[in-house]
Amino acid sequence: MSLPEQPPAAPRANVVPHLIWEAVLLLAAVAVTILAVTNGHFLDARNPLWQQLGLTGFVASGFALSLRAGTPNLAVGSAALLAGTVYAKAGVSGWPAPAAAAVAVLAATGLGLFLAVIAGLTGLPAWSVSLVGLPIGFTVTLALTNGSTIAVRDATISRGPLEALTVLFVLTSVAGALLWLVPGVRSIRFTAQPGGAAPGAGQRMAAALVGLAGSSLLAGLAGALTTGYLRTSSPAGTDQFDLLVAVAAVLLGGASITRRSFGIAGTVLAVYLFLVVENQLIIHNNPVWKAEYLPVSVAIVVGLLAGWLLDLLGNLFRATPSYPVPPGAGPMVPPPYAVTPQQPAAPG
Repeated sequence: MSLPEQPPAAPRANVVPHLIWEAVLLLAAVAVTILAVTNGHFLDARNPLWQQLGLTGFVASGFALSLRAGTPNLAVGSAALLAGTVYAKAGVSGWPAPAAAAVAVLAATGLGLFLAVIAGLTGLPAWSVSLVGLPIGFTVTLALTNGSTIAVRDATISRGPLEALTVLFVLTSVAGALLWLVPGVRSIRFTAQPGGAAPGAGQRMAAALVGLAGSSLLAGLAGALTTGYLRTSSPAGTDQFDLLVAVAAVLLGGASITRRSFGIAGTVLAVYLFLVVENQLIIHNNPVWKAEYLPVSVAIVVGLLAGWLLDLLGNLFRATPSYPVPPGAGPMVPPPYAVTPQQPAAPG
């Protein structure tokens, strides 16, 4: 009789190439830290680097989450801008900081939920659906501010909570990466894996909710806290730069945009590396294009090339699927398994 064909077990995540790349990023981070300490101002208590790590990190973590779910959210910057604006309006209306932050994060999450429902129901590419969030976030921001900057005097946030946010960013980013190594969690996907079956409607909706709504929530938290810390909210193009920084950090961290493979601490290291370089360029009075946009451009190019190289290395470290072997079939027998009953010998 013939046994039914057994599907191969899910391959293990290829983290070895990413760990190699993260070791390179760690060495680069140590090098730029030494240079920054030598050049002065790095250890100054007024240096906002440690507050920026958490704020920028949560936007980058949001974009990384959307990539892991197969739903690239190009509206994370818009979600952060929307949350910052809502926080400012609530602050000037007399709301305390916790309440203002809560309603701001809800607004950003609502935007993500709207995008997730559209993507989940229609099956359209998530990146294309997320483009809808760009004008929506900016339109609501302009409607609330009338294009003007809002100064927040009451619902302000001190340095302490933002330093705690930096620690939270590091812990959640690494913990989330480890969680994504679990096969059951990694199976959450919006589109079919190479050679695999297309996900069902329920699985597609779950992936959209995790990727689009979850990333918008994280970006909204960063946007609200940024406004509370800076005590001002401006609609002047900050959403575009937030998106660029998030994309640059995630790509530089070693994310593969073709295989949905990721490392452990790549996003954390990339955010730190980028911000230290930017911080030093600003301290030494470099123009905006050199201090902000040039590092972002370089990081995106290097990140894309790194992802391409990691894909090539992933072929070398790819785990071989294991197949269950039925009794009597013998070792190393690929499916389908055909076990033919022994025929009695013909009479002589």
